[in-house]
Amino acid sequence: MRIPLRDDPTRALTHDELVAQAMQYLEYRGWLVLPTHDARHRPLVPGITDIIAMRRARNLLLEIKTAEDELREDQVAFADRAIARGLEVHVVRSFEELTDLMHRI
Repeated sequence: MRIPLRDDPTRALTHDELVAQAMQYLEYRGWLVLPTHDARHRPLVPGITDIIAMRRARNLLLEIKTAEDELREDQVAFADRAIARGLEVHVVRSFEELTDLMHRI
């Protein structure tokens, strides 16, 4: 598995770096991973999570945030709609949070 390394390990990862790491890690763990934003970082649906991951009968909707980022109103509304329909939504703020989540699943 190739996880992009930082040139400065004390520097916090950017949102795009976290998304890239999450996608690589999930693929490595056997998940089908779908990005939900186009090349210009526009969401395909307003408020949709950054990643949809599917494996067997399990679907995860993952919103990637840096430590200081907050959920936008449209993201909260999308998550509420998804949860109301029985989908699993998680906010992940670091690679460590993602690996912890995957070990619990």
